[in-house]
Amino acid sequence: MPATGSRTAIIGAGLAGVTCGRRLLEVGHDVTIFEKSRGIGGRAATRRSEAGTTFDHGAQYFTVRDPLFLEDVEHLAVAGLVQEWPVELMQFNSQAWQPEEAGAKKLVGSPRMPLFVRELAGELDVRLECQIGRLWRDENGWILHEQAGSQWGPFDALVLAVPAPQAVALLQDYLPIRAQLDHVQMDPCWAVMVETPISGLPHDAGFIADHPVAWFARNNSKPGRPQKEGHESWVLHASGDWTRDHLEDDAARVADGLWKDFAGTVGVDAQPVWLTAHRWRYARVVRALGQTHIWDADLALGLCGDWCIDARVEAAWLSGSSLAKEIA
Repeated sequence: MPATGSRTAIIGAGLAGVTCGRRLLEVGHDVTIFEKSRGIGGRAATRRSEAGTTFDHGAQYFTVRDPLFLEDVEHLAVAGLVQEWPVELMQFNSQAWQPEEAGAKKLVGSPRMPLFVRELAGELDVRLECQIGRLWRDENGWILHEQAGSQWGPFDALVLAVPAPQAVALLQDYLPIRAQLDHVQMDPCWAVMVETPISGLPHDAGFIADHPVAWFARNNSKPGRPQKEGHESWVLHASGDWTRDHLEDDAARVADGLWKDFAGTVGVDAQPVWLTAHRWRYARVVRALGQTHIWDADLALGLCGDWCIDARVEAAWLSGSSLAKEIA
């Protein structure tokens, strides 16, 4: 098992990877995180329009159940990076609106969703826009090969903090661990971002039953979101079934079609002034692994992510934290 001072590589700078890396750094590991995207946060993501309007197009909010996660969240709240979203979620079904049960407080990163993950990353060494396409283990440790051609390593331990299907693609030569992931199922999701004049819709967020649009949110109802006067911003998430049927469709057509479906269903007449779509290939956890993480001590190889536990932001934190505890 890797000792203090060991070199640990983590692939993926979402909440699970950052939490795992942070915990290992605290006990003296030398940690490097490799992230294919331009920023830290994974599906805790925000897009900005040319006019400066922001859209949380990935995770919409999170809740807290675990007391250790609460400690981190309270620290982030003091720093102004987490705030409560005082929203009443609605359910639209058969032409009628019904309020959802209130449940736990809905929290969001402020003023953008990824900022609380970036804060948790702290002093971690994160290599952005660095996509690892191949990895292997030799007598010296783990070697990582970037698609652009660079090679990294050796590392004493390796953590894959990416969606399960992406982990499977990287673990071509490690069949026993790959087999553990066969049970996991994740759904894709088309996310649509729309800026419109004031719509008049009285509800800020909710779900639509049996509809291509499964979720909607008035993004500027969240705290700290800038918005042009007289305008509002919307995020729509398509259902898993609809997204699978339209996974390879043109993004512009997806955005236009889903907005029209939503507007027609809920009675919104506002016309978009900015409209785009983003495809998340691995968005929702449909069937989880059923344990907090995977750790193979012989290979010094670990896997973590929300897909291990549940479709919640907190699950990503718990998974990364529990894996780091076992490694350390």
